Amino acid sequence: MRILVTNDDGVEAPGIAALAGALARAGHDLLVAAPRLDSSGAAAAVGPRSGDEIDRAPVQLREHPDIPALGVDALPAFIVYAACRGAFGEPPELVCSGINRGRNVGGSVLHSGTVGAALTAAQLGRSALAISLQARGATLHYETAAGLAAGLVELLSGLRTGTVLNCNVPNRAPGELLGLRRASLARSGPILPPVPGAQSSRLASPGERAVPDSQSDDGLTLLGWATVTALVPVAEDLDPVTTGRLDESLGALPG
Repeated sequence: MRILVTNDDGVEAPGIAALAGALARAGHDLLVAAPRLDSSGAAAAVGPRSGDEIDRAPVQLREHPDIPALGVDALPAFIVYAACRGAFGEPPELVCSGINRGRNVGGSVLHSGTVGAALTAAQLGRSALAISLQARGATLHYETAAGLAAGLVELLSGLRTGTVLNCNVPNRAPGELLGLRRASLARSGPILPPVPGAQSSRLASPGERAVPDSQSDDGLTLLGWATVTALVPVAEDLDPVTTGRLDESLGALPG
C-alpha cells in the first residue's frame, strides 16, 4: 500500500523515523514528507506560505537512511493536501501521522498538528492513522507505538474509506503494555502549553483538570493501555434543539 508518513514534530524527530521503519518492514510503499521545522499545535492549518513553489529537500531519517524522505517548508495538513494532489509523486492511498511526542487525548485533538493531518486526509478521501506516545520518563519507547502501527494500518484497510483512527500509547516498553483498547474521547483537558507573559506559568494545574473517565483515551493511557478512538472531521451540528431554534429565529433577524 502507498502510504504518506508525516508528523508535526518535524522530519528529524525520532518518532517519524520509528513509524516509517515499522511500515517499511511491513512491506508498504512509503512517501515520507514532513515539516522541516517543528509544527506542533498547527491543527489543520495550511498556511501562511510564501511563493508558488513548495520548498522541499531530501533528508535522512534517523536509523533509516535507506527510506527516502523529504523535509518540506509547510505545515502538516498542507503536506497531506499537496501529497494527495500528487506534488511529491504518486499520491498516497492512506496517511499515517506521528509518532507524536506527547499524547493527543481529549480536547487536545483540536489543536494537534498530528491529528489535523489525519483529519485533512479524511477530507480528501483517504483513511488515516494519527499515533502519539506519552512523553513521560527519561527514555521514550517509540518502538512500542511503532509496533502497533502496522496492525492498525491493516485494520484501517478493512474499514470505510475516510476513517480516522487516533491512537495514544503509554510510554512503556512493548512487554509492559497492558494491551490495546477502543476508548472514548476524554472530556478532561485539553492540556495546553504555558502562555508567554501570563500571570500563571500554566493554564490549569493538575488539580484543576477534570478527573479523566476510566474508559477514555486520557484515563486508559494513564493506566497503561494503548487506546484507539475513531474521529470524524468537522461535521454539521444536527442537534434538534439547535436546528429548531435556528429555524424559528433566523427569519426574524434583519438582513
